[in-house]
Amino acid sequence: LSDLRETLGEAAVRKLLLRYVSEMETAIAYLMDHKLHSAEEVSQLAHRIAGSSAALGAVEMRATLVEIEKAAQTDDDETLEENIAKLPSIWDATQQLLGLE
Repeated sequence: LSDLRETLGEAAVRKLLLRYVSEMETAIAYLMDHKLHSAEEVSQLAHRIAGSSAALGAVEMRATLVEIEKAAQTDDDETLEENIAKLPSIWDATQQLLGLE
């Protein structure tokens, strides 16, 4: 984040972080109800949010979302369920890491 702050400025980074929070909270709720959505939709969302997470340095969140994406693509329901179940606690840790709590 320090590189982003240096490049974009504090106000722009704060705006990005607020958008990320909104995006993540919506995505986590969506993924928790993954059975209501197609595997392709779940995979695409996980891929998109993993990219946002990587850009902000949220390494553990990105890694978990990549696993969700792969599991959705391969119909690996067990791995999908396990990784989706981790999201709330990883999100809590990510918010602390990014200074959002």
